[in-house]
Amino acid sequence: MSSTTPTSPSRTLALWVPDWPVIVALALAHLPPHTPAITVSGTRITAASAFARAAGVRTTMALRHAQETLPTLTCLPTPPTDILAREHERIAQVLDSFLAHLTVLRPGLTLAPIDGALRHYPDPPTFLAAVTDAITDTTGIDPWAGIANGTLPAILAARRGRILTPDESLPFIQTHPLHTLRYTTTAPTPDPELTDLLALWAKLGLHTYADLASLPPTDIATRFGARGMWAYHIAIGREEPLVSQDRNEPDITVSSTFDEPLHRADTAAFYAKQLASQLREQLVKQGLSAYELRVSARTNERILTRTWRADPTMVGALSEHAITQRVRWQCDGWLSASAICPHTPKVGPLDMVELTAVRVIPAGHHHPTLWGADNTDNDHTRRLVERLSSLVGPDGVVVPRITGGRTPADRVTYVPWDQEVTTTHGGAPHTHVSALAGVEELPWPGRLPAPAPSVTGEPVKVWVRDPAGREVRVDDLGALVSPPYRWCTAGVPLPGTEHVSGGVGDHTVTQWSGPWVLSPAWWAMSSSFDSPGESQAYLQLMSDSHPPIMVVLRGRTWWWEGTYE
Repeated sequence: MSSTTPTSPSRTLALWVPDWPVIVALALAHLPPHTPAITVSGTRITAASAFARAAGVRTTMALRHAQETLPTLTCLPTPPTDILAREHERIAQVLDSFLAHLTVLRPGLTLAPIDGALRHYPDPPTFLAAVTDAITDTTGIDPWAGIANGTLPAILAARRGRILTPDESLPFIQTHPLHTLRYTTTAPTPDPELTDLLALWAKLGLHTYADLASLPPTDIATRFGARGMWAYHIAIGREEPLVSQDRNEPDITVSSTFDEPLHRADTAAFYAKQLASQLREQLVKQGLSAYELRVSARTNERILTRTWRADPTMVGALSEHAITQRVRWQCDGWLSASAICPHTPKVGPLDMVELTAVRVIPAGHHHPTLWGADNTDNDHTRRLVERLSSLVGPDGVVVPRITGGRTPADRVTYVPWDQEVTTTHGGAPHTHVSALAGVEELPWPGRLPAPAPSVTGEPVKVWVRDPAGREVRVDDLGALVSPPYRWCTAGVPLPGTEHVSGGVGDHTVTQWSGPWVLSPAWWAMSSSFDSPGESQAYLQLMSDSHPPIMVVLRGRTWWWEGTYE
């Protein structure tokens, strides 16, 4: 346990944009903001617009249930995090005219101390109205804002549109459930360790911040480690100290000046990785960690600066990967065009980038938890992958990424493990980090209807027969000559279905959907499906003895493409 004393939280503004992934996805698809829409990842709903929720759609619903609830619902792919961060920069630029210092917690959520800013306004409501009106006028987005003492109280106040006095902040937060700690994380996805901790507290009967505040701090530190103490300090109206009182560590800065100014975000990302490695090396060498990351860049006109909350676990860790991500996101926001504000000019080329580890603390302040894996395991894994990549080449260690495409096979691309994918319609995927064109941000003409099969693999030959025992064919107009009645394989189970009893026998078709005809070159399409490489016809087949499958007719042969589970 640290020897430092928690500090009293300062007056903090939290500005939150609800349903940020949906707002960005609608802008990318050039759809009006009042469109009832959801964003999906696979078959999971990740966010829903206010208009969709008003019609009864919830993120906990199955995708098909949501579409049944609102037939006019627009389904859009969840934008990648780098695109969410890029678009958030336009909101941060508006806030720069009101606030001297602001911190991006994650795309869609910004924090700032406001004691100085409030001096220029008669009262806090007038200040908040000026800020939110400016953002709405510039971006067309209606944000939610709140003021309270401390990070989490301000976030909760913003979610209710409230302004809390210093005396109201603590009573306000103590009635809230502990699961609201998730609102303070910097990652767009839930932190697994925090999720486990919240589940453990629920089993122990700890449900609110008042429950947690009633426990002795020594017991919390012994049983729950640094993450538990961080939550305890919030529960008693304090915040974890950022700098030890007996050690005043200076900020650590690394920078790089370029002979040729950088015009592209992907080029900036290459240098970002080098700077992140240098900064991480300096922190490790001096036995330090940091709470925030300040990214600065110089153009021929001005100095640009943005601060990011750098710790994904809220206890002082700053990994090289986290640094690289945020630098890449920020450079993308400065150098790339915006979908939300398409008429906003981009900044000039960057001739210098500087990274600063802000509010540095001794690394020993970041205590590992007493159960589960610590973040160091992830760091060790990342270093191992980086070492392998240096041995076998940058393209030797790859991971799957979802890209745009018509078929399930087209939508999976393998890229170097630390890069994002970008594609353009009609073009092949590219593995540079700027997602300017977007991965799945735009509708893909001719794409097979969702959901996609959950199990895919190498194509497997299957036989699809009609009630008369003849092979099912597709005519020149793309319609089935006869309905499918049975299907079977060549005596081997399909990938991922080895556990299915009787999976290698004949299966009677109970329902089918399709066909969907895809023509790679419609202007040169032959008059039949007999030639491989020409038109393809996709079918979805359901049976009582086997999970639903997707098959495709290429030439005169049916092939298995995927299984639905």
